[in-house]
Amino acid sequence: MGDTISNLDRMRRKVEDMIRKKGRDFHKAKTGSVVVSHGTSTN
Repeated sequence: MGDTISNLDRMRRKVEDMIRKKGRDFHKAKTGSVVVSHGTSTN
């Protein structure tokens, strides 16, 4: 259980860093459509 909690903390920090870097654009990526479109367009 301890490992899972620490992993969640790490994931939360990564997400917070992404929010800071992207700023307002984060809301667009949050839906997942932007991330998915990037992955499919490269294929």
